[in-house]
This record gives sequence, C-alpha cells and structure tokens, in this order.
Amino acid sequence: MFKYSIALKNFEDETYGIDNLELCDGVFGKPLHCLSGAETEDIRNRLIARRQRIVLYSVDIPTECTADYIAFFRRAHLLGIENVLLCAPGNENLATVIDMARGMGIRLLFEPTKENGLTFDAYKEIRTPDTGLVLSSVEFSRQGIMPFRSAFYKSKVHGDVVFVRMKDGIMGTDIPVPLEEGNSEVKECLSILLARSFTGYISVSDYCGNMDDTLRRLAEMLTNI
Repeated sequence: MFKYSIALKNFEDETYGIDNLELCDGVFGKPLHCLSGAETEDIRNRLIARRQRIVLYSVDIPTECTADYIAFFRRAHLLGIENVLLCAPGNENLATVIDMARGMGIRLLFEPTKENGLTFDAYKEIRTPDTGLVLSSVEFSRQGIMPFRSAFYKSKVHGDVVFVRMKDGIMGTDIPVPLEEGNSEVKECLSILLARSFTGYISVSDYCGNMDDTLRRLAEMLTNI
C-alpha cells in the first residue's frame, strides 16, 4: 500500500496532517554534515515530539567528498532518514557513496531532471539493490517528451520507483499547472505503478500555490484510477 509524503521548503511549514517529510539540505540552517551532535539531537527530539519522520532528504555534496559523506550518513542515521536523494549524481566514487548509505540502512535515490540530464537508461547503469528512483513526470514534459508514452512505460524501471511527485506542467515549458490540467501524464504514470502494487510514497507539495486544491485534485485522481 502506498504512503503519502510532503515536500517542505521550511521545517516549520504546514504539513496538512502528513507526517512523512521531504527536506532539502540546509533546511536546518546549515548542511546536515556540518551539524554538531547537540544540534542533531535537538532535531531528532523535535521530530519525535511531532511524531514526524524524514523519509527523503536531498543532498548535493560532490561524490568525491568522502569525509563529508561519512559525516552526513552518520547524522542521517541518527535522524532515522529513510532515503537520500543525490541531486548531482557523478560517477566518481559513486559506488562508495551507495555502499556508505547501505551500511547505514539508507537507500540512495536518483531523480531524472532537465538539469542533471539523468535518463532511465543511464540510471540502469548505476542501479543496485540499494538504489531507487524519484519519478517526476513533469521533468520529461518540460523537455518536450511525453512522460508516460515516450519515457516511463518502456523504461523497465517501474520497480525502482520509491517516490512519485504529484506535479503537472505545460509541454516544453517550465509553467506549472494544477494536476491533470497539463501534459505531464501524472495519472498514467501513477496508474501503472499502482497496478504493480506500488508501496512507495506519493509526494505532494505546494508547487502551484494552492495546497488545498492540489490535495483535492489528488483525491479525485486516486478515486478515478
């Protein structure tokens, strides 16, 4: 059964009753690997008090910075972070970083975007049993690619998807639009995953400036799948 997660820009943002958080490095005032033991413990206590957990944490530390990753994964483990999204995947030392994450019980994820140029075929070259994918179909429509019909359906990476971002947009542009009003084929991508008993996270965010409307549209979409 799938779960919900919410992407926040600030640790204090409204979560709309969703306890699975997605955060970006620096959200606590400094990069995670730079936090002291006391600062890390304070964040941990705040999460426990709120009954929240970090299920996705995005980081862009260069993969050759081994010492930074050692410090990062130690703190991520203490905070109970479930998945780490590597925003700037590189080939140098990548296998070591994946192994570090595995040793801490953390899955390392990758997200094909217009900026990083990662494709499903390129991901298959680096995938391991300890890696996974964040699927944001709007990233393909931004590039003028039909996300479901031309990219995801034939990708053979369906089982690797851990997060599905609920975002829509206009083909060939960076213009965000409400769910199912754009060309990102969000419903089609989600449908094939649910048909395969998807157990990952449906990721929501206030990407269009109206979270209440996004949640309403998502509920309608799930009802009609």
